[in-house]
Amino acid sequence: MNIHNNIAYDEIDGLWKGYVRAAVQPKQVTPHLRWNGKRIPILLMHQAVAWFRAVNKSSKAECQLRLFYHVEHGWAFDALPQSGAGLSTKEISDDPRHGKIISDYAARGYESCGTIHSHCNISAFQSGTDSADEMQQASGPHFTIGKLEEKNPDWHCRIVFRRVQYEAAAEDFVDIGPNWSVPDESIVPVIARHLLLNPPDVEYPKHWDDMIVKPVAHNPWNDDDCTWSPSRALTAPAWLADRITKLTQTEAELLCDAADSFDPVKDGKFPDAIRDMAIDCAGWGVDGTEVERIWMDANARGFGYD
Repeated sequence: MNIHNNIAYDEIDGLWKGYVRAAVQPKQVTPHLRWNGKRIPILLMHQAVAWFRAVNKSSKAECQLRLFYHVEHGWAFDALPQSGAGLSTKEISDDPRHGKIISDYAARGYESCGTIHSHCNISAFQSGTDSADEMQQASGPHFTIGKLEEKNPDWHCRIVFRRVQYEAAAEDFVDIGPNWSVPDESIVPVIARHLLLNPPDVEYPKHWDDMIVKPVAHNPWNDDDCTWSPSRALTAPAWLADRITKLTQTEAELLCDAADSFDPVKDGKFPDAIRDMAIDCAGWGVDGTEVERIWMDANARGFGYD
């Protein structure tokens, strides 16, 4: 039996020779992965929420933590040097502390195994920027936490393994601790979900605060003659620029407004697809002026503003 385009074929050789559709087709299953290692202590999850809330309160910016795993000792969360501005957060790989932190964990037998980052006070989901970044990371779970200003934060989880992404539930990774007596294992995810949605106010490692580096202001213009300077301004990755070039003129104009909006997620005039792209733009430092330039260069015409 051979598979082509998800259809099974049998090889025959008689009056007819070749491959014909098999009478019995294999059952189609949704690819999935289940973690069999140690689970993440609920305290680590609560510390992450506490830090994300503190950063959101002080700067209204996203932040992130790297996850590390040791076969015997389990999980560790730590902050690497990073900058955040609004709906974006990026590790600063050329900061000397970045490589040292990873090397120190490796020397102790820990491997990089996923990430966890905040979405300020909007919903938790995987944006296009998140997806692209996570595909470059080591295998592991990737968590997003949103709605930080509400009592119950919002959670989203997915797994990256061998550069393929899988759906996952955050509660399936949580160790609820020894204080719960459960009749059977099936109730554990229910308790874990409850604990994730009702985090207590806990202390987090204060050195995480030291990893926040103030971002440098982005200036897309030549300071001397006030002309456009593409080499300094075009920061969109190829996949995002390609999406921008395929927009209609109306969509591109909306994206320009959304990219420059203080909070495009809450602004009702932007469709969901445009809001999602605006979040991607924020993650890469792409403002409305750059959106317009990318679209105009590809479509050889202006927006025709009045």
